Amino acid sequence: MENKKIFNRSFVLMLITGFLLFMSIMMISPIMASYATSLNVTGSVVGLLAGIFSIASLIIRPISGNAIDLKNKKKLLMGSIGIVSIAMLGYTFTNSIGALFFFRILHGLGWGFASTTSMAIATDAIPHKRLATGIGYYGMMQMMTSAIAPSLGLAIANQWGYQSTFLCASCLALGSLLMTPFVMTKAPRNGHLSLLKSIKLENLLERSAIMPALLTMCNAMAGVAVGTFLVMYANKYGIVDIGLYFTVNALIMVSVRPLMGYLTERIGISKVIIPCEIMIALSVIGLGFSRSLSAVIVVAVFMGIGNSGAGPALIAECIHSTKTERRGIATSTNYVGLDGGNFLGSLISGSLVTLVGYTGMFSFFALPILIMIPFYLHTKKRKHIANQHLEPINLIS
Repeated sequence: MENKKIFNRSFVLMLITGFLLFMSIMMISPIMASYATSLNVTGSVVGLLAGIFSIASLIIRPISGNAIDLKNKKKLLMGSIGIVSIAMLGYTFTNSIGALFFFRILHGLGWGFASTTSMAIATDAIPHKRLATGIGYYGMMQMMTSAIAPSLGLAIANQWGYQSTFLCASCLALGSLLMTPFVMTKAPRNGHLSLLKSIKLENLLERSAIMPALLTMCNAMAGVAVGTFLVMYANKYGIVDIGLYFTVNALIMVSVRPLMGYLTERIGISKVIIPCEIMIALSVIGLGFSRSLSAVIVVAVFMGIGNSGAGPALIAECIHSTKTERRGIATSTNYVGLDGGNFLGSLISGSLVTLVGYTGMFSFFALPILIMIPFYLHTKKRKHIANQHLEPINLIS
């Protein structure tokens, strides 16, 4: 009989494991560029160092999804968090750019596996009919780390140096690793199959999850553009205390996510995704025309509401769109969209801001979202028509 409680033992353990893991990466995110600069490298090398992590993670995602569906998830989680821990310790004791690149790539590979595996284990622990709400709570955990860890990492670095931040992040990653033996996982349905023999296109990406993953990619592109250039945008127009944008945005996302999960279960995934996507698109346009802190805060509120609904709903859509034994591949497909959006957003925003300015650059990132919405609805309609001949489609659970 299925456990109907969201906060069962397995899910709570994954929340703790995930919290420690996400804290470790979010602590070092704001200091990595400045640490690399302290090693006397050029700005282009700093940019490459940031991009290489996303590329490594993006490459490993499809393989990780296939492995999750075929092999023991607990062992995969332990191994991947172990790799993350080694990379963190590597940052602590290195003082050369070559070694930093090596550990950055290693970190990206470990992170690509660990984040996908932890999400897959967490969704396995959530009752099927409460999936959207459960994913919302898991997302709240991630948002809490993004609200706490960056400022904590910066404070430690300013007080005791970069190595102290890296060491603290290493301890958090090791704490996450120590939690994994207590996590309960489901046995793989196809555990007898060889991972190498199963590596083919249909086992690297879940076809039915591609459309929601593309929307995730569009959202990530907009998010990266905002995160990268908001401070410089504020400096140009004399907007003080711009850090309040991130605080308000994080607080809104954390507080609204349970409600969005509830609405997703009650009115359906699509009826949450579409308004939230429109809200994100209008928010990023509005940000480009904001010239005061009050206007930026309004944008932060609406952007937070949009992302708090769209994020968990799109993950739920990816998972609902496929069979149980392919949930790992569906989860990794969503993360491929996320990583791809982070990479493309960084690449495109830097070029656009020099060509069309901040207003044009921010407004541009609304276009992919608005263009993808009709394609998403068309795909949803086709799937609904096809499923009418097989079984009733359930857009609520």
